[in-house]
Amino acid sequence: MFKGFLKQATAVLIDLGIMVDSTDGNTEETALTIIYTYVYLSKNGATYAVPNDVNSCTGGAGGIYYKALNETDTGTLGRLGVLTHPSGALVVEDYYMVLAANIYDALMGTDVLETDVVYIAGATVAVASAQLGVNIVNWKGAVAAAMTGDAYALLGSPAGASIAADIASIPTASEIQTELEENGASVLDTLQDRLTASRALYLDELDFTLQENIDSIPTAAEIKTAIEAAGSHLALIKAVTDVESGVKAAVNALNDIAAADVWSVVTRTLTSGEAPSVSEIRTEIDSNSTQLAAIKAKTDNIPASPAAVGSEMALANDAITSAKFDESTAFPVKSADSGATQIARVGADGDTLETLSDQIDGVGASAGSGAITWTYTLTRSDNGNPIAGAAVWATTDEAGTNVVASGVTDVNGVVTFYLDAGTYYIWRQLAGYDFTNPDTEVVS
Repeated sequence: MFKGFLKQATAVLIDLGIMVDSTDGNTEETALTIIYTYVYLSKNGATYAVPNDVNSCTGGAGGIYYKALNETDTGTLGRLGVLTHPSGALVVEDYYMVLAANIYDALMGTDVLETDVVYIAGATVAVASAQLGVNIVNWKGAVAAAMTGDAYALLGSPAGASIAADIASIPTASEIQTELEENGASVLDTLQDRLTASRALYLDELDFTLQENIDSIPTAAEIKTAIEAAGSHLALIKAVTDVESGVKAAVNALNDIAAADVWSVVTRTLTSGEAPSVSEIRTEIDSNSTQLAAIKAKTDNIPASPAAVGSEMALANDAITSAKFDESTAFPVKSADSGATQIARVGADGDTLETLSDQIDGVGASAGSGAITWTYTLTRSDNGNPIAGAAVWATTDEAGTNVVASGVTDVNGVVTFYLDAGTYYIWRQLAGYDFTNPDTEVVS
């Protein structure tokens, strides 16, 4: 866009146009930081380069910013291109015309165009126009004064008459002044007409360039055609994406069941494209054999059905009710099973089932007589499920001789005691469970 005229070799502050957001192309950007390296100048068609003036741009109100140019920036006559492209805004391109100082002042100020006479009859005049008329008069007088004798008489001869006529035809200073005054206005008008024509020609060329840029923008129909032409490519991309998603899903499924080391091999294959060899896969499987064996050992003992669980419980019950206890051994043995079914009967403290039974019978069903209502919950250590029907009693000594409260856990594995504040030793007993007695608890 043409912005106006600049005076040659003169510092000036120019506006850079309106900066708008680079995303929507409409919102005015009023808080940009535009350093001088975001501005480029092209002097009379030369390559664009950063300004000589290193000051940053000012302004911002309404999206308009200003840049200072120094004498070097405006030192070249002709077209001065100004291109600005800060981060976050669209590029703005402007043009100025740098004029000679006297022409700029004549057009924009109170000065007049210089009308010095440069040539007379094809010869360069070496004196200023203000002195031209005086010098000519002096020259005429000097010629006349210098002519003596035959030379002066020659002026009266035919040849001399011609010379005299030529000398007489040279205009005086007043005649030159009159000519300039009469024709000065027309000269200025001619210059103004030429400048106006040049400006119109430049603007026409700029409008043509802008129209070409507008015409080059594709229409909605052209964009749609381009998208339809690329349909096969889009379908291919989608197909690849679908395959990749399927592979990822399969890999995630493998990750849930594979050992950590095997998974590392799969990951390496997918990320680097390096397929593991048969020996590598074999090595990974062998390195996990211990864990696989442990899993197999546990799963082999899982009953196949609820009926099988019931059968196992029935056999265990028969073993308990039919066992013959031998006080000299650690395990009662069912004679019919020839030692195959065994049930531990000696506690961790060395008490036999008989002595433990005597202790329980001696305790009775007293929940205690203390002032504090205190509950104790008994659960399985492997899954946290409550243990119901277990005998629980509390003693004041670690040896377990002074029993102060006892009871049986309910379906929630809870038994309630009435105790005074202090430290107690809790004892637990239930067939089929091996408790570590006593459990130390503080009641407060």
